[in-house]
Amino acid sequence: MAFAIGNPIIDPIVNTFLVNVQGVTIYAIAIAIYAIIIWHYYRLLAKRDFFSFEATEGEGTTAWILNFFSEMTFLAKYVIFFPLVSFIFFTIFASMLFLMSKEQTIPMILFIGAATIAGTRITAYYNEELARDIAKLIPLTLLGIFVIQSDFFSIGILFERINALPEFFVEIASFILFFLLLEIVLRLVYSAKKLAISDKPSRRQIRKEMKVDAEEIREKIAEQAVRRRQEIIHEQQKAAEVHHLMDRPYDY
Repeated sequence: MAFAIGNPIIDPIVNTFLVNVQGVTIYAIAIAIYAIIIWHYYRLLAKRDFFSFEATEGEGTTAWILNFFSEMTFLAKYVIFFPLVSFIFFTIFASMLFLMSKEQTIPMILFIGAATIAGTRITAYYNEELARDIAKLIPLTLLGIFVIQSDFFSIGILFERINALPEFFVEIASFILFFLLLEIVLRLVYSAKKLAISDKPSRRQIRKEMKVDAEEIREKIAEQAVRRRQEIIHEQQKAAEVHHLMDRPYDY
């Protein structure tokens, strides 16, 4: 239904707006949803600690038992849930590569996806910001290609490759096992490094201790100066009293 009020300038503008508003709104919502999903995806993939561990403070049998069960629960989360999380990451990443890589074979795409995820996990233990940059590279590139050239993608090739994935079950399972072993090694190395560093005072602690020592020295110097000033005043008062007694005439 065309909009018409008889104005040759306003009528075309309003009619063009009505034609474009639906398409623009749908594309904008789709891009926003995709960006939100990718934002959560790459931040989670680049997160160093998937699961948290809180030790129970204290000594004795009760604290030891609680810490033991906490450690076993923490280990079980990594052994049971981390492969599932890795599989989800791997599936999402491989699907993106399926859309972008028309000429690459499925084994090569799986290999590239596994290497990228592994590289992201390694850098997450070095710097999470760097890991986020790597994790969001492919998803945002995919979004850029879609915005610039939407006909680049072939949904038929995507479904064809997804249907062929069961034939590569062994390769996918081996990559999931690799992710698990890699995460365990990274966690052990990180824990050992953290334990070694915890025994040494950090630069911040050293600066804090030096600052405290300097403040204590200044306070002691100030106290000594005040005490010395009081002693000088006391000595001057005694000297004045003696001088006053000497100047006072004697009664014979």
